[in-house]
Amino acid sequence: MTISSQQLWNRVLERLKEQLNRPTYETWIQNTTIDGLDSESITITTPNAFVMNHLQKHYLDIISDTVTECLGKSLEIRLKTQQGKNLT
Repeated sequence: MTISSQQLWNRVLERLKEQLNRPTYETWIQNTTIDGLDSESITITTPNAFVMNHLQKHYLDIISDTVTECLGKSLEIRLKTQQGKNLT
């Protein structure tokens, strides 16, 4: 069965919602979206550079682990802002 990028991200968000406390999820995770998915990476869009940098520093491992759990394989996590600034 093939999973769409949006289906994958919805699963990841649901699992993160269960793992993180509500304020953390709502502040840092809730407003992220998936921008791209290929065989090697997933690109996540954040509302701004502050959120992107905070996710990189504090939540990248849990996001990566959750993506791996949902997909069954490890992917590189790429972050970018809605304005297009990238952080790999």
